[in-house]
Amino acid sequence: MTTISRISKDIFALVVAVLFTVLMVAGLADQGKNLFPAMLAFAAMVPIVGSAAVAIKRDWDNRDHHLSV
Repeated sequence: MTTISRISKDIFALVVAVLFTVLMVAGLADQGKNLFPAMLAFAAMVPIVGSAAVAIKRDWDNRDHHLSV
């Protein structure tokens, strides 16, 4: 798999994870006066978003420097 496709896949995963987190937290916060479920959902998604960001950093650092102009 090429470096560009790996980075693109990782960026797509990050965007999907962030959008899912925002929609889930907004939906849970809108349904009730208690924000604990929304905070719990956000806390559960932090590792997923973080791992996608780490994958982007890892792929960016491992790209072939001699191929870049």
